[in-house]
Amino acid sequence: MRTFLPLILLLGPVAAQDEDLPPDEISDYVGRYLERAEESLREGNYDEARLRFAKVLKREPGNAAARLGVATTYRLRGAYDRAEAEIDELLKAHPADRGGLVAKARLHLLRGRLGEARDLAQEAIGKGSGEGPDLDGLAARLIAAEALARRGKRDEARTVLDHFLEYHRMRADSYDDANFRRDELKLKPEVARPLSHELTLVGAALRLYVELSPLDEGFLPNANELLLLAQALDAENWEAWIERVRVTRLEREGAFAAARKARDVIVPKNPELADLWTEVGKTLVDSWATGEAREMAEKAVTVNPRQADARAVVAQVALQDNEYAVAEEHIKEGLAADPNHRDLLALKATMDLLLGNEEGFEAGMKRMLEVDPTYGEGFHLAGQVVAERQRRYDRAVELLRRGIELDPANHDAHANLGIYLANLGREKEAKEALDKSKQLFPWSHPVRENFRTVLEYVEKMETVRTDHFVIRFDPAEFAVLKLFVPELLEDCWADMTRRYGFEPQSPVLVEVFRKADDFSVRAVGLLDYNRFAVGICFGGVMAIDSPQAMGEEGVVHWAPVARHEFAHVMSLQLSKGQVPRWFTEGLSVLEEKPLDPGWSMEDGYEIQVYDAWYTGTIPKIGTFDAMFLTPRVGFAYYLGGLMVDFLHSVAGEEGIVKALRLYGEDRPMEEVFEKAFGLRLEEFDTRFHDYLGKRIEGRRRVPNYAVVFQALRERALTDPNDGENLLKLAWAHFNRKEFVEAGAKLQLARARVDPAHPLSRLLEARLLVRDGKPERARPILEAFFASGGEDFEARLVQADFLRREGKKEAFVAALEKAHAAWPTSTVPLEHLRRYYVSEGRPDDALKILEQEARLAPKSIPLRLQLAKEYVARARDADALKALEQCFNINPFRPEPHVAAIELYRKAGDTKRAVRSARCLVALRGENDSDEEVAGRWLALAEVLLEDGQREEAATALGEAGRLAPEENADRRAELGRKLGQ
Repeated sequence: MRTFLPLILLLGPVAAQDEDLPPDEISDYVGRYLERAEESLREGNYDEARLRFAKVLKREPGNAAARLGVATTYRLRGAYDRAEAEIDELLKAHPADRGGLVAKARLHLLRGRLGEARDLAQEAIGKGSGEGPDLDGLAARLIAAEALARRGKRDEARTVLDHFLEYHRMRADSYDDANFRRDELKLKPEVARPLSHELTLVGAALRLYVELSPLDEGFLPNANELLLLAQALDAENWEAWIERVRVTRLEREGAFAAARKARDVIVPKNPELADLWTEVGKTLVDSWATGEAREMAEKAVTVNPRQADARAVVAQVALQDNEYAVAEEHIKEGLAADPNHRDLLALKATMDLLLGNEEGFEAGMKRMLEVDPTYGEGFHLAGQVVAERQRRYDRAVELLRRGIELDPANHDAHANLGIYLANLGREKEAKEALDKSKQLFPWSHPVRENFRTVLEYVEKMETVRTDHFVIRFDPAEFAVLKLFVPELLEDCWADMTRRYGFEPQSPVLVEVFRKADDFSVRAVGLLDYNRFAVGICFGGVMAIDSPQAMGEEGVVHWAPVARHEFAHVMSLQLSKGQVPRWFTEGLSVLEEKPLDPGWSMEDGYEIQVYDAWYTGTIPKIGTFDAMFLTPRVGFAYYLGGLMVDFLHSVAGEEGIVKALRLYGEDRPMEEVFEKAFGLRLEEFDTRFHDYLGKRIEGRRRVPNYAVVFQALRERALTDPNDGENLLKLAWAHFNRKEFVEAGAKLQLARARVDPAHPLSRLLEARLLVRDGKPERARPILEAFFASGGEDFEARLVQADFLRREGKKEAFVAALEKAHAAWPTSTVPLEHLRRYYVSEGRPDDALKILEQEARLAPKSIPLRLQLAKEYVARARDADALKALEQCFNINPFRPEPHVAAIELYRKAGDTKRAVRSARCLVALRGENDSDEEVAGRWLALAEVLLEDGQREEAATALGEAGRLAPEENADRRAELGRKLGQ
């Protein structure tokens, strides 16, 4: 649509010309339209390009370039039959036309007709003159080599590609000269474009050579140089950009950035390039950005529905997302386009494997090997899907080893084999596999190198063994964490195995990382990959960040995280890895509840729940898994927890366990829901919506309409008199900080709704406050409240007015109403607490402090204040509960231990008193004097004696005396007498 009108204006006068133009004018006409058609082609205006090529054919029915141009427009849209018909028309008139032969060979390659592609390419090669740069011959050789490679005939393919090595050597001086004169050549497109095309073909051949012979990776820098020069000579040679994405994917380092750069450069100029979207998607899959990869591949399919490579990317991610119907559809459509597509055949077989059809899997892989007997990559792909979808690393290892038998040089398969073995806790074998990958591919491979480094680090960790766990700690944190983590994990084991009626394989390996980067590498092999993730479970191996990993206190709430990951051990093993991502994550979030006093009250996510409910954007259960691969992954976790909480309310623990067992029997989600919860999937969606509605009932704030901004804007265009929609659109602009637009849309809306409409009044007041006119806003707000309106933000604004006026009772009432309007925010509570403190009402202040602490489960300062208040009121048990919550947040803070020791001693809990005393000794700071530390050793000696540990008490007493022989002499002497010294 964006080019149709200009096209009509452009073509009109020409169409009116006399049909019997002189030959020279016809030549000018043809040349002009060919150039414009090629320009349309580069811009992705395929229909426009086809019309322009057709105008040429009307003048010159035998024009080969125009006929091939029409065929290209059809090919890029996936209309392969029509493309082939155009090429056949050309070859019928010109049987020896090499361009036509190459085009048909390329089309055969896309359709999986590998023998025909090779034969036609060879025919095209044979018709070359051997003089000068032979672009058709180079393209034909590349197609022939690709066709041979896809049939597993690697030696023959390399023999074809050897021509390019010699050709590159022969043309090296010309390329150097072109690089030196690039600025001059760019001004001569008739020279620069063919040379750019030639460079791209040679670069692509060098890339394919490396794919067939990884040890020849040294050709990749040459390929990169050629492709960069190709881009410089012709900035719109999109194939050079796409080929660079392929090359950098082989190089590993920088692949992610190169793919995104190509996308960002090309898309504004040609958003309809399916090959670009596909190659970016393939790179992002390799970089674990699978959600974005799927999005890119889906864009490719919308442009070219027969893009088999793109279909394979979508199918792979959909299988990993538990969307089998989506995967099946893409596999079916992809194989209809290319029945010999190796990855699609492997994915089809893998889906059978995921569904428990072993015979189908073996038959499917046999079919893949009939196409290419050397394609171990198919087993590698199957292993990756199984590892990601089921956390079945044992099975993934088997699959990768089968692939390596077929293709021993696949260094990526060796690298992933090492990672999966590490995820099984088999570090020695893991390092051997990683070393083999390094031997095969000695160049940079960030994931592999990172993983090798972290395995060496893990070897140096300190280990604690319990009945059911092997737990590793950084030596610098060992003295403190060994006092907390083992006990917590054994408590989790006892609790969950009893409730689930199931014991996982033990011992479970647990690794606690002091640095977030080490954890990130252990999780996915990349540094600083995802600062949201603080724990990961591989089925029988858990890894978590320590409380100090992020540096900032309260980011890692280690105890709920450890419980969360152990819940994964339970759900993954009980379901044999078949549980959907949303269910295992949601269940693990729900299992945090006993250790998280603020469970389901996290303000930021509660706002998102509220917005989703009011804007109708709560995800459907059938496609919910995909949200875990988007930037909204944090909200996905939170919502998943609420989903499982709802299911628990429907069917109890019994229903949850039954669902896990049914998943373990390869039952589809529809059947699981009906048998375990008595719900159809669509019924779940409805009832969960109602469940969320009840949770947010009574809460009052304006939803964030920016979530549905596009829909509101489209509605305003189709029905400009819908005042309610205009009002919501005005709020959407306000949410997007587009305040001028918000005011303009508000004025339009007010002409179509009741002037007293609550949302209208409220937005007018909010805009006035934002513009620094609070006095004008106030009467509007008061009218809003007087008419029965209620809003959290508005009550805070009102409270500020009342505070400045000194109207204390009204101020408190406004804050209480704000809290009632939005009970998960700490803002009104903090104001109320400060007010009660200033008014000398400590008991009221304490009640507010308790509410604040529940809403801030990671705040140690609030809990320390709570403990102090409780002690002052002789509520020692409550004080200890607050302090123990501090330990679940960060046991490396000394203040809670100092406060807890005497409380434990008073309660007769000498074991925990000893624990806190040991922590204080271990937590010596840089500025702590010997005298201070000696006092801690003496306190430890005293509680050890009370606990009956006389020998250790004597050791601690001796350490106190050694550090500060002049300090606490009387206390030491008294303790020595008790010890009989």
